[in-house]
Amino acid sequence: MTTITKKLSLASVALALSTAGAGAQAPPTVPQPGVGPPAAVVLPLDIPWHTFEVIERRYKIEALRFKALDETGIDWWGSDEVMVETTEAKGWTVTNEIGDIDSGDTHHFDPAKSCIVGVRPGIVVLGKTSVCDTAGEPAPLGFQVDFWEKDWSLFGFPCKALPPAAGRHAGPHCGNDGQGDDFIGRRRIDLSIQ
Repeated sequence: MTTITKKLSLASVALALSTAGAGAQAPPTVPQPGVGPPAAVVLPLDIPWHTFEVIERRYKIEALRFKALDETGIDWWGSDEVMVETTEAKGWTVTNEIGDIDSGDTHHFDPAKSCIVGVRPGIVVLGKTSVCDTAGEPAPLGFQVDFWEKDWSLFGFPCKALPPAAGRHAGPHCGNDGQGDDFIGRRRIDLSIQ
């Protein structure tokens, strides 16, 4: 990401992609060299094939950390106060203000409370109450992460956070409150079924 005046460049937005649910499959094993299949495989005729069910892989995505490559403005005029907002198919989450971010600083999230995809329904705060649902979400998956630097202005149009619809999630406030916040950056990530 190119550093622009008054913008914070992000070295990394680390995310955890995990398989959720009891039906997760282990990765395939690698056969040992020189070992082939058995000469004959005998299957019993009375296997109850109709009782087997296909289990869909489901996932969750959690925020781990972000790193500030360059503070907005001049470094020695104070620190940045950052807001992180995430959006996905079933809603959005937002952090509270993360203060004291300077060039080179890394902020770590508690991944157990920083779910981005697979979030439980309700009002959630990323890093505090954004807990993943145990069932997870099926692929394909997609989400967006927006970063804002909090500022204050006499002018602007305050953002009003709306409560989530049934079965969805939303943050209690906006990442950009419309009071002069500086846009830092945005990243959209889409993951296919494969």
